[in-house]
Amino acid sequence: MPNSAHAQWLDPALYEAAHMALMAGKQQEQSLAVNAAINGLQPHDLWQQNSAALMNRVDTKYVLPLSVFEELLAALAQEYTVLTQQGTRIFSYETTYFDTVHQQFYLAHHNGKLNRHKVRFRRYVQSNRGFMEVKLKNNKRRTIKKRVAMDCQMPDQNKVNGFVKDCIGETAASLQASLFVNYRRITLLNKNRPERLTIDLDLSFQCANTGQSNMLDDVFIVELKREGKLQKSSFSHWLSHNNIKPIKFSKYCMGMVLTHDRHLKQNRFKPTISQLSKITGAAPWN
Repeated sequence: MPNSAHAQWLDPALYEAAHMALMAGKQQEQSLAVNAAINGLQPHDLWQQNSAALMNRVDTKYVLPLSVFEELLAALAQEYTVLTQQGTRIFSYETTYFDTVHQQFYLAHHNGKLNRHKVRFRRYVQSNRGFMEVKLKNNKRRTIKKRVAMDCQMPDQNKVNGFVKDCIGETAASLQASLFVNYRRITLLNKNRPERLTIDLDLSFQCANTGQSNMLDDVFIVELKREGKLQKSSFSHWLSHNNIKPIKFSKYCMGMVLTHDRHLKQNRFKPTISQLSKITGAAPWN
């Protein structure tokens, strides 16, 4: 896909075929339990959410079994609102990650390197809006995200090449599509401080090179996005009450592990894989 001068960031035909394949056969209807839990929260709109954009932030992730979804949403109902647009509260995301042929970004994360990057194209399905995004995890363990709007059907390759090159330098010319990821997201906003919770359901992954796919549809990922240290909230209280600890979980890295054979270096992620197995194999949450 790439050439010596510029990366071909997005082939619309390839992109559509890959993400449609990921969604094929997947149940799109939201369960009554999920709907009921979400409807217990007051709404907020995109303008209100943008007041807490948190492009320079601290991220903490938690992986939970679907069996506790209703309990968690009930615990958060008084302090958090839910993003609502035209009556919709769960939004579909399509993400294409890019990497070098030797998985430079994946290995940087695996090896614990800081000042590392991830490059991705994200499409918000309901609005058909797209952005090329570059995320930096710096040596202070903060996540800094930059992005530029990108047309899903007629991408401006020169504009995107320039943006990514400005972010990561000459490595931009050697990138190619690496992994396709689909999921559904609920976004909560704290009423009292610039803090967001995103809840991701129905994660599906497909390797861009081999077409091998996998999914995590019996867990959900909660990501706490905040400016600084964790403050007391109904969410922190719920975590403490249930003795839930954060987990190191990268959608890109776990998607790569789940769609590749053991030849892909993955020793550092074995504790996460083991924890996922325990969560998905446990009926009651304790």
